Amino acid sequence: MKNIVKPLILKLIIIILYISSTHTFANENPIMISVGIANWALFDDADRQAVHTQYFLPSLNKWYDITPVVLIAWADEGQRYFSAGVNKHFYDYNKLKVGAGFHLGFIDKPEGLGHKVEYYSNLFVDYELKSDVTVRGEIGHISNGGFSAVNPGSESFVLSFIFTL
Repeated sequence: MKNIVKPLILKLIIIILYISSTHTFANENPIMISVGIANWALFDDADRQAVHTQYFLPSLNKWYDITPVVLIAWADEGQRYFSAGVNKHFYDYNKLKVGAGFHLGFIDKPEGLGHKVEYYSNLFVDYELKSDVTVRGEIGHISNGGFSAVNPGSESFVLSFIFTL
């Protein structure tokens, strides 16, 4: 099972980049980056603080305006999570947006999570502070989806600032 992790992630990233390059983007959907702080293991007794960084490609107009995303998280005890996925806003009112995301990735030190392959799903609320700065509150869940007999999952809260490039 270990040998499929890196090729699986690489294929997912290549697919997302291919889809991104073959479809037109709207001018109002620029490339963005985010930097945030997270508290992982919210409901466990092993609190972990982490830095979350995300790179958002422009939304795909022909694919229901989903946004391809690359996520990297560094935890305080050296764990790193690398993933690729998508986000989708499903509520948009003035400066407030609500959405959800799904990522597939791997963690380099999976102690306690059971497997290197991990899924990350999240619900988020965005509020536009300025035309090029948005603040995001996010609740997420990481799980290996049953790749291992050990599958405790873990919840997180993330507070991020998103910057338009």
